[in-house]
Amino acid sequence: MHVAAHGYQRLLGPQVEVVPMVLIHGRKVSVGRRSLSSRGVHMLTAGAAMERIGNTIDAALDIGKDNPSVRETLARKVKPA
Repeated sequence: MHVAAHGYQRLLGPQVEVVPMVLIHGRKVSVGRRSLSSRGVHMLTAGAAMERIGNTIDAALDIGKDNPSVRETLARKVKPA
């Protein structure tokens, strides 16, 4: 997985962040203390992954700073049910 992430990073260029993730989904799941492999692969619950994606979109677009309601709407859209 980390090899593929490095390949995509080279292909897309330095302006694009490539973050390899393994998502764990279920009602009562946790990742534990080791959520990042030595090779940079992140292990996240589906909820944590969606929150990270939402935060990344918000930061990239800079839409939440001036309009908190936009951030709240975005957060509702990316949180799993």
